[in-house]
Amino acid sequence: MKLATTELRTSGIANISFEHVGFGQLRSRGWDERFDLALSERGPVGYSVGSVLTALSVVKPGGLLLTEVIGELHHQEVRRCSVDAVANR
Repeated sequence: MKLATTELRTSGIANISFEHVGFGQLRSRGWDERFDLALSERGPVGYSVGSVLTALSVVKPGGLLLTEVIGELHHQEVRRCSVDAVANR
């Protein structure tokens, strides 16, 4: 993120910003549907349905949630979450 922020500063692009938000902060007010893209790298997102839904709550409709998870169990949870999230939007 440090490299991306540095590159952004020198690029002159004004419509992009980066935020580093701890997972616990996602449940606080003011983050709902705020991001076009959310990235979780080896974090808690993807290990449970609740954590995926929490992460999806901060992504704007049509936005993306990218998650890097080590292991195989996350596929079932992410698939279920995706179906639930689409059905509830």
